[in-house]
Amino acid sequence: MSSRSSRADPSGGRFVFPVSNCCMFINTTDGRLPLDAATRSADAATLRGEVEVCDANGISGWALDLADLERRLTVQLLIEDTVIAECATGIRRGDIDEIMPDDAAAGFLFPPAALATLKRLAARCGDAEISLRIAGDDVLLPFARAPAPLVAAFGAPAAPAAAPPLDLAARLEEWHAQARGQLDQPIVPPPDCLTGLIEVTAVGDDGLVWIGGWMQRQDATGAPVVLVDKQTIAAGLALAFYERDDVDPDCHGFIGVLRTAWRPRRMSDPYLYLGDEIQAELRCITPLRLITVPEFFDFFETRREACHTGHADAFATLGQAKIDQWALDPPGAAVTARAALDIVLALPGFGCIATGWAISLLQPVETFLLKLGDHVLRCDPDTLYFKHRPDVAGVFPGCEGLLPRAGFTAVFRGDLALDNLGQPLLKLVFADGTFSNQPVDPRALRQLGRAVPLEAALDLYPSLMSEAFFPAFAAAVRRQAQDGHGGCRPHTVNPARRVVVLVAPDDRSALFLLFEALGQHARLGDGTGFAVIAGTGEARSIAVALFAGLQRNAPAPCSLFFVDDPEESLAALPDVLAALGARNFVYVGPDVVLTPAGWRAAAQSLTDAGTPLSYFEIADPALPASPGRVTAACFGWTRIALTAWALGAPDHIGACHDESPLPAAGPETTIHPGAAWFSRLPVVTPLIAAINAAADA
Repeated sequence: MSSRSSRADPSGGRFVFPVSNCCMFINTTDGRLPLDAATRSADAATLRGEVEVCDANGISGWALDLADLERRLTVQLLIEDTVIAECATGIRRGDIDEIMPDDAAAGFLFPPAALATLKRLAARCGDAEISLRIAGDDVLLPFARAPAPLVAAFGAPAAPAAAPPLDLAARLEEWHAQARGQLDQPIVPPPDCLTGLIEVTAVGDDGLVWIGGWMQRQDATGAPVVLVDKQTIAAGLALAFYERDDVDPDCHGFIGVLRTAWRPRRMSDPYLYLGDEIQAELRCITPLRLITVPEFFDFFETRREACHTGHADAFATLGQAKIDQWALDPPGAAVTARAALDIVLALPGFGCIATGWAISLLQPVETFLLKLGDHVLRCDPDTLYFKHRPDVAGVFPGCEGLLPRAGFTAVFRGDLALDNLGQPLLKLVFADGTFSNQPVDPRALRQLGRAVPLEAALDLYPSLMSEAFFPAFAAAVRRQAQDGHGGCRPHTVNPARRVVVLVAPDDRSALFLLFEALGQHARLGDGTGFAVIAGTGEARSIAVALFAGLQRNAPAPCSLFFVDDPEESLAALPDVLAALGARNFVYVGPDVVLTPAGWRAAAQSLTDAGTPLSYFEIADPALPASPGRVTAACFGWTRIALTAWALGAPDHIGACHDESPLPAAGPETTIHPGAAWFSRLPVVTPLIAAINAAADA
């Protein structure tokens, strides 16, 4: 330190080191940092630093230990008492190097993930204050721009207007028109211009020819092209590229579509030239591999996710609109096939599980497609199985040999939405590529998990949890549960910094008992409020009447919220706490009743400094000697900690009390024994348990 110049500040014994645009203060008396003398470590007086930037653009500053300049400090980002992110010092700062030894790399910068976390928390915790401290020393860093910012400052800005979707059909027409202008030019391909091979082709009846193969790497994903197949033909070409292991590294696979009058045949030997000056030439394998449009889109779907450049999404949209006709078989046509679906279990974001029957007199059915409104769903061949259907013997009398495989069950995959499922049709695709469209009775459609329980899927796939599609099925179920709980709808809101949140039962008698207990414990603590989360079932009116009486007589602030499904109230809890502006809370879940010891524990939990995670042990009243459960059905914490945890929490569904999806009990976790009991034991079916286990995997 003696090699560095300093100048004394005559007022207050403070030494100031000039640091370019700011000053570094070393205070021998009151200190620049707000240190808590009761909690700071012995060497905290040597710690210095400052938060210079803290906004949506970044969080950065500097921190160092004057007693050990080589020490790399860990800086923690906090919302109230909850640590959200950490980063270490170690960034060289020229301004600090001017006055400190070169090994004082004091700068720090939080990664983008920390900003993303704050952005997600802004909606529910916007009123909370941000602070930064040096880990292990309880030393808070001051902000260069006082006061400390709130989480709301990190909220997401208004999203820019979305670009209009690409009209690929119109672009293909433009490229096709440009190519017609090149037909009068002589075609003189340079030597060695062969750059790729067309391996598969499908011809539609709408002026489109679909192609797939490989070619040397290039950036252009659309262009006018010229075809030579005994004559010169114009075309517009759009491409999507994906990686292939079976070609040279300087090549990649492609999926493409041509807008052209060309109609290839098996013995066609076409040349396809790209660019005004013939920059590339594509040939076809011979004989040409021609497949049907449905087969081509099966080929495309297996490669769609691997496409990294080009028009893959537009191909899917265009193909879904163009994939063969969906008109019913014309009247008077020879009837050689019949089919029907008995049950169609629809699951948004996944597709359908369906069972029915299909009989074809002349050709076996190769696969099925299902059209629901604007959605075209494809049969997953790995899920298709057949069964005996003697009940449909009268459809084609005398064809009993077809009955053992007449019945079928299959999964139809697709990104299904429920806003448009009109005019359902089942397409039977035969071995030669022909097809037959059969109407589906709309009354066969059921929304899985809404109209019928999830266990209905087990009737069609008894080994559902072992099927290859189960992870995707489980993820769709969890998304549906998250989208369907509808959040919380406030009825009466009276803010409180400390609050006990109780989920009201649907049972009338249990509901009266809950409000009676609330009346007895209304003076739980100074400023402590109560919030009731009730369902929207038949007990809603009773809950409103009982709450009105509680609000008139209770000295504490009382609030009432409604949710569609009380079993999912844990998902709505962050919104309830945000509406109340609560800091600390105790949550009493569905069918949980606090004991007298539990009410005392709630008062203690709400007044504990820092309010670490605390579990309220739940006993089984029928088995008083049995050990209690420590679960997510009854616990205490802080709003900030819960909301931060919820960002990455497993999306469990149902009565998951036994699974306790909160963080595991640690050294700072409190467990209150004998604090509660179940008025009705929760039921977790094997299917629900497996879906939740898939979320943890």
